[in-house]
Amino acid sequence: MANTNAGLFQIIRNSLWNPSHEKRSLTADHYRAPDFPQYSESGEYVTESKGSRISTVFNCINLIAQDVAQTPYNVYKDADQGRTIQKQSSTNYLINDRPNDYMTSYAWTYAMVYSYLVYGSGYSYIMRDGNFQPTALLPLNPSAVSLNLSGGQVFATVDGMGKVPYYDILHYKLFTHDGLNGVSPIMHNAELIGKRLKEQKYSARTMGAKPPGYLSADTVTDKQKKYIADQWKASVHGDEVNGTPFLTGDVRYNPLSLSADQIQFIESTIQTNKEIYGMFRVQPTMVSNFDEGVKANAEQQAINHVKFTLMPHFTMIEDEVNCKLFSEANKRNRIDPLYTWHNADVFLRGDMETRYGVYHNMLLDGVFNANDVLAMENMPKQPDGLGDKYYMQGAMVEKGKEINDEQGNEDI
Repeated sequence: MANTNAGLFQIIRNSLWNPSHEKRSLTADHYRAPDFPQYSESGEYVTESKGSRISTVFNCINLIAQDVAQTPYNVYKDADQGRTIQKQSSTNYLINDRPNDYMTSYAWTYAMVYSYLVYGSGYSYIMRDGNFQPTALLPLNPSAVSLNLSGGQVFATVDGMGKVPYYDILHYKLFTHDGLNGVSPIMHNAELIGKRLKEQKYSARTMGAKPPGYLSADTVTDKQKKYIADQWKASVHGDEVNGTPFLTGDVRYNPLSLSADQIQFIESTIQTNKEIYGMFRVQPTMVSNFDEGVKANAEQQAINHVKFTLMPHFTMIEDEVNCKLFSEANKRNRIDPLYTWHNADVFLRGDMETRYGVYHNMLLDGVFNANDVLAMENMPKQPDGLGDKYYMQGAMVEKGKEINDEQGNEDI
């Protein structure tokens, strides 16, 4: 990779990707500055960072960001021999190996996806060489970037850099009102997130403060009461937290059952979690909530996860990269252009018995050869070209040319 400009590199690394570097100006509601609080009807002030700390929200965001980051993503070109990876492409090196000097491709992709799922936009500055080829992708803090349309062209105003052409900003986003500024899913659903924050606060202050039961006795002195209380705390809350308290005399333990309002609160929390799953299009079982799971096997759930959760993210990322990280000559090449593509087969692989059954049928039909199958299982090829041959079942002949005794052929 070409050497990056040290001064510009340090400005971006030390100043822009810094959580304490925040805007304090507020624009329209859906173009608001990141982490500027928004009041909700629940009485809770909602921000992106507060919303992302809700366990259900974080689990959904973390799941999507991790799965997108671990999906094989390369530059391809269609040719007579099929789709081939263009390993010599500078874009392929950036998105698949090292986007910059201090991040791996996984870390960079995770950060970009996490950013737009929380703040609505994920930005990276595209550094280029003299031939307009990208040489580095440097992530930017969403609070340090604002987009403006002027004279029919879009410019990004980046704190510490000034005006930057929009084609030098890689911009990941999903939902947008104006086609330009990404909208935070958390802030767009501020009422739902505010309700969930209120539920968490209620749980911490009310249910967590109430004991699961109480001790009682007909006759007990103050000295005995203090001794029993100390022993109970030592067994239940102290160093021996999993100990078994021993009650002497006529001291009894009386468990407390949940009140009707607490039971209703639990049901409300479950319903809120369902709405959060829907907000991110995540199957509950994918974030370890098996109570809300669908009745489908693991393979079918993986297919649904790719089709309904990950595919919109793959498509958006591919479109943005194809638009910003290739030369104009490549974009105008309608015959053999370079393009990027996520290979989601890693999520769609069946169990061993299912895979081997498919391989067997494809081998018998002459579609796969032995080396094709070995490559799919990440195994080495057969030596001396033995695995390059294609075979078909000898009993299969073209219809209308059946061999029969009337043609004078002998039985074998």
